Order: sequence, then C-alpha cells, then structure tokens
Amino acid sequence: MTRALPRFALLAALLPACARRPPPGAQATTVSAWAMNGAHPPGADDAALRCLAPFGPSGARCDDLSPDGRPLSAAQQVQLEQLLDDPASFLSGVDAGCFAPRHAFVWTRADGGRARQLSVSLGCAAVLADPPLNPRAPAAKPVPLAPAALDALRALCGATGLPGCAEPLRPE
Repeated sequence: MTRALPRFALLAALLPACARRPPPGAQATTVSAWAMNGAHPPGADDAALRCLAPFGPSGARCDDLSPDGRPLSAAQQVQLEQLLDDPASFLSGVDAGCFAPRHAFVWTRADGGRARQLSVSLGCAAVLADPPLNPRAPAAKPVPLAPAALDALRALCGATGLPGCAEPLRPE
C-alpha cells in the first residue's frame, strides 16, 4: 500500500500539466498589433466595414489594414495570451451587441504563416478569433469581453501606439 501512494502522488502532480490546453498562440513566434478600417469613420454604417479580420481565409490581406503591424514585446505577448486563456475575460450566455473591429492582433509562425488572428472591436467590447478561442464555440461569431478584459486590451492597444485605442463604448 505504501508503494502505491508515491505513484499516485506522481500521477496527480503530472495530470494538470497534461490536461491543460496550449495557450492561444502556442504555435506562434511573434505577435503584432494592427489598425484596420481606418477609412471607415466610427459611428458610420457598420455594414460598410471592409475588414472583419486582417487576413482572409486565403491569406489575402484586407485592403483597409494598416501598412505594418507593430510587434508586441515578449511581456505583452504573455499578457495577451493570459488574457485570452482566462475564461473570466469573456461574458458567457450573451451575444455581442455589435461588432466593428478597428484593431487586430496577429500571431505569426517562424515560417511566416499565421497561427491565429484576433479582430478587436473596442467600441463594442467584443473580439473575433480565427481559429476560435473555444474549439466548441461557433466559428465567425464575436465574443463579448468582460469589463476588466476590455480595459486590459485598451491598455495593450495603447501601449503599441495604434490610433483609436480609447474608442468609447457604443450605447446599446
């Protein structure tokens, strides 16, 4: 009986590490922040938005994307990935009331391919991830942000120097 206890303790110690899912950008080597929909004034008809994501399924770049992404530091990458990996960052059981993204984060692999992209609508407090943050969630559906996560994304966006990071929340 005493020999079984150390084996059980070892198994119990290893189980949480095996059961955890990889962080959102686990395959990426760099993360960059982008501005998009700059030609579309805030408050205008959202149906006229040209970009819902920085890059399309074929890899084509949206024509209203800033010329260059701004690389995040290693600390900023960790902060963003922890934010996205925390279930408390998202509101459950509600739909995003609107979605008008003006910012995006793009995870890039060493071979230049994209591992993930996250469109961010600070005015609507919602994000749209490709691939989805939750593998069981429907694809191409914006996810509403909790207030603390919205504040953290605003601060991270502002630290990159991108324009429009203080975009006010839209009235419901």
